[in-house]
Amino acid sequence: MARMSTPKMGAAVAVTPVPVDAVEAMKSARSVANKLDALLSSSLAHAGAAHTCRWHHVKAIGLTDAQRAAVAWIIAEEVMESRGGRSRVKQLWLDSVTTGTKLIGGDRDLLAAFVNDVFGVPGKPKSLDHLTGHVGEWLWYLHARDLLDPSRTILRLEPPKFTVTEQGADGLVLYTETGTGTTFFRLWETKKHTGVGSISNATGKAYTQVSKRAEEYLAKLTAPLSLSPGAVGDLGKELADLWIDGDPRAGVGVSVASDKVPPPNACFTTMGGHFMKFDQPGQLEGLLVSVEELDQIAVTVREYLWTAL
Repeated sequence: MARMSTPKMGAAVAVTPVPVDAVEAMKSARSVANKLDALLSSSLAHAGAAHTCRWHHVKAIGLTDAQRAAVAWIIAEEVMESRGGRSRVKQLWLDSVTTGTKLIGGDRDLLAAFVNDVFGVPGKPKSLDHLTGHVGEWLWYLHARDLLDPSRTILRLEPPKFTVTEQGADGLVLYTETGTGTTFFRLWETKKHTGVGSISNATGKAYTQVSKRAEEYLAKLTAPLSLSPGAVGDLGKELADLWIDGDPRAGVGVSVASDKVPPPNACFTTMGGHFMKFDQPGQLEGLLVSVEELDQIAVTVREYLWTAL
């Protein structure tokens, strides 16, 4: 199947969305119960060891247009669920999509307020660079949420931030260890990799950023998490201490969403050298999400959110 290809060098050109409308994309997503893991292949690429990253590889390569549209729809619906919370905005958007009726007046203004920051509105799109990076964060989040791991259970998983330029951690997951009940966490940094250059450029930037800013990120998260009840609050108040001490209950993760096809066989190979305090197996984690024409998936997510506007 032919793919629209965006030139990697020279003048920027418009990226065309997947040629499947929002209603058909929703049907395709519903057919797999809105589960990305039904559309993408996922494997443990390296089991990790002391000073060595344990990483997974998720691939969205060679999918049909219907499957790619389903991926974009699942992300779009998750975005609206996260941003809208218990407000009426997600249902407002869904009703507009399913009936084919554009929102007007105050309803349109309401939806625009929830999507404008990252996605913009029709005729005034926001940065493609930020958009693709944000979609990469959602790919990490959905993988982390749905990954079945008998060794641990998620206590708390922070969704991607509302504002892409907001300073702070890209991701934080609190866990309980199966059997022992010990709580621990992973602080995540997400990057995107599109165009020319090695994926190691993206991972290197992530290592540097976490190394320099982790204590600040965790300090910012401490107050709200420490006020949570039970195990989340107990772990939340210790986040910065555990990180600074290199405690086995602390750890770091790096996720990269990349359009490089074929993808590399090795990744995160130098991570251990950047985080010498985290020397226990499992303290270093990685995720490589290989998505053919990643920018196109990102633009399609935006198109589906704009369907109501």
